Amino acid sequence: MLLRRRFCKRVVLLLTAFAVSFYASVLLFGGLKGPQVMRLTDLHRCPACYGVTVCPELYSNQITLDSSHWNMFNAKNIYYGYTKSNRRVVLKKLAHNWELKEFDDNLCNNWRLKLDYTEPRKGLVMCPYAYSLYDFIQSFLNNKREGYKSELINIWTMLSINPEPIILQVIPKSKGWPVPPFGGVCGRLEVVGHEGEPLSALLDVAWHRKLKYAQNILDAAMDFTFKHDRFRFYLMDWSLDNIVANEKDEITFVDLEDLVVLDKHISPKKDLPDWYKSWR
Repeated sequence: MLLRRRFCKRVVLLLTAFAVSFYASVLLFGGLKGPQVMRLTDLHRCPACYGVTVCPELYSNQITLDSSHWNMFNAKNIYYGYTKSNRRVVLKKLAHNWELKEFDDNLCNNWRLKLDYTEPRKGLVMCPYAYSLYDFIQSFLNNKREGYKSELINIWTMLSINPEPIILQVIPKSKGWPVPPFGGVCGRLEVVGHEGEPLSALLDVAWHRKLKYAQNILDAAMDFTFKHDRFRFYLMDWSLDNIVANEKDEITFVDLEDLVVLDKHISPKKDLPDWYKSWR
């Protein structure tokens, strides 16, 4: 009897904890049908955010979430939605919740971080020198006349959390790069086009389609290496979940968080003879 009572108490405690967490999620994210899109943006965190370029569309309900794909336990913070013209889009917070919390907790200290090569490489890495970053982002900074200081804080935030919005503007899909079309950012939410299903979900397709995927991936590798007149791009996460294909068997790389960018116009000087060994 004593064991039964203890077991029942534990079951009741677990059910109570689940009910409380479920109710809290409903309050935070706007109901059982799915989260309200503006609550996903963390707009109150700006200017320590990615920007505000797509906020008007979100405010005016030009983009709505697809409740059929909603998962309350969404660890990756990736959501799906539609525009009013029925264009499928993907909304990404670009980090796990714990990563965002860690960023907020260390916000002030991050301004005084010292480079430590003993830490695992993460995010955007400029080689062989970090100062190439200015030329790298200059291509889209030139189009911004107002709010320059705020834009720099946005860029610092993206570099600290996830540089994908920057990459998508430097090598846009409109110029033939195998990346999603960039819709914009609002707070800490990025909107990109939905370009297909991940290759991990297409393992049973016909053999000739797999050959097309392989050929397109090889072509993309050549583009990332040689297409840009100044930089070479080396993606560090080639998971099948991070490459999608559409009905035309065209492939798109949808996760650009971990990236090494090599400046082809700068050769390492004598002060940096073994620069490439730091990121092995």
